[in-house]
Amino acid sequence: MRIDVSKLLEHLNPAQREAVEHRGTPLMVLAGAGSGKTRVLTHRVAHLIATGDAEPRNILAVTFTNKAAKEMKERIWALLGNSHRELWVGTFHATCARILRGHGHLLGFDLNFSILDEGDQLALAKECCRELNLDTNRFPPSLLLRHVSNAKQNFIDPEEYMAQWAGDYLKGRVARFYALYQEKLKGSQAMDFDDLLFFVLKLFLEHREVLDLYRRRWRHVLVDEFQDTNQIQYRMVKLLAEEHRQVCVVGDDDQSIYSWRGADPGNILRFDRDFPEVRIVRLEQNYRSTRNIIRASSSLISKNRMRKGKDLWTANEPGEMVSV
Repeated sequence: MRIDVSKLLEHLNPAQREAVEHRGTPLMVLAGAGSGKTRVLTHRVAHLIATGDAEPRNILAVTFTNKAAKEMKERIWALLGNSHRELWVGTFHATCARILRGHGHLLGFDLNFSILDEGDQLALAKECCRELNLDTNRFPPSLLLRHVSNAKQNFIDPEEYMAQWAGDYLKGRVARFYALYQEKLKGSQAMDFDDLLFFVLKLFLEHREVLDLYRRRWRHVLVDEFQDTNQIQYRMVKLLAEEHRQVCVVGDDDQSIYSWRGADPGNILRFDRDFPEVRIVRLEQNYRSTRNIIRASSSLISKNRMRKGKDLWTANEPGEMVSV
């Protein structure tokens, strides 16, 4: 299927077009709500392929939900045709699971390891509590799992966690729980969702040949909802892209709402430091909301000083006045 490059750029506003066409340096797209960020991502992927700048198999595009990944795939295939199914588009967790299916043996895992859902995790947590004689009123299994999840998202293994909290009675109990929980997971050849990220980063750091393999494979890395990345996800992206520098991140620090599950909006500010040659494109035209909604939301968010500035606007009608 021959792709008409000019048609890919039709109906894009100037900022969207710049984001789609940019090459040569890292790219950060600061995309306000309703500004067409999914269109930019999908058109950028299609444009990379249509211009011959990238082969489908050399592109990695990651996002956070299965729904978003499915939508991205469908939009890209609509632009390119179904012949380009070598594209690797998926969630961070699905991408990591696929990597571990191929290389997890290097960390002692069977390639057919199982992945625990929340119910399985809770059942295992209760089993650990029983073995450790932990009072589940004082140490609820669900709370212990949250502590473990937070540790994993910050790339802290049980040994390091134990060393950090050796003199703390309560955290010391959490450390013992964490160690037993991981021991039982490994013994069952199982992982939880946080493990998928944790062990891929461990794999990249301890087995350079695996990191180099994926660096060569994924010559272009695109990340959606970048404001929702945690420390491990950021480090993975940085490792994959720090040599070829062909990385595009799309996000909006004004829409960061998942800090409670490990998301670090500071990654948007950190990207400038780690990729100082980054080109920043702001998508500021809102296609979804009325002028009064834009005015009210901009007034509120402007009070946050820890953000990248954006000046949202819309050509839509004023709409009703906003009242609280």
